[in-house]
Amino acid sequence: MAVVVLVSYTITWLATMGRRRRPEVRLTPDQKIRLVAPGGAYRSRFLREGREGLVVQAPLQRDVFVPLRVGTEVVVQAPHDDGLYTFRSIILSRSVDTHEYVMSRPEIVRSTERRSEPRLTPADGQVASLNQQPSHVLNVSAGGARVLTFVCLSPGDYVSLSLTEFEGCANGFVLETSASVWQGRAAIEARIWFEEPFAGLSRPTKFKRLTLAR
Repeated sequence: MAVVVLVSYTITWLATMGRRRRPEVRLTPDQKIRLVAPGGAYRSRFLREGREGLVVQAPLQRDVFVPLRVGTEVVVQAPHDDGLYTFRSIILSRSVDTHEYVMSRPEIVRSTERRSEPRLTPADGQVASLNQQPSHVLNVSAGGARVLTFVCLSPGDYVSLSLTEFEGCANGFVLETSASVWQGRAAIEARIWFEEPFAGLSRPTKFKRLTLAR
């Protein structure tokens, strides 16, 4: 009897797992999206959802198609009415003739509402370590941070940010970089997206709360 119950439970569990749906991303045909891959951030367009996955236009940089390799992991950013979808995906296939890429459907999707995520900014001082190198946080939220650093970074780089005023560290991807100056030296300002919401913002001592995220 116990075996029958166990088998019945297992079948029910498998059926439930089979019905479990992936997170929904509501993209419309011809919608502009942004792909952040190792070495750069590129413009693209969502075309349709196919049997294999999400079909997008080959990424563009300066109006030239960029040949990303099959198997490349990318971070996708897609605007929606209330904010921004952000998720990770993998390029499954590409067509040289049609300039179309097929990407995997996302396992986890983060939907960030614009101006809804409070950010904190440091009062003063050096308060972070980026890839074990001293860096300065301009602002930080549960979803990401903007930092000044001397570390050579490019969009798509995977980084680890340790915040000395909070518990733990956060891992994520560089979304944007720009030239800046810090401590009188040439530096890089980087915007980082955390792959998991950072839960260590509970006890800031040298931070002040900013207005809502922009």
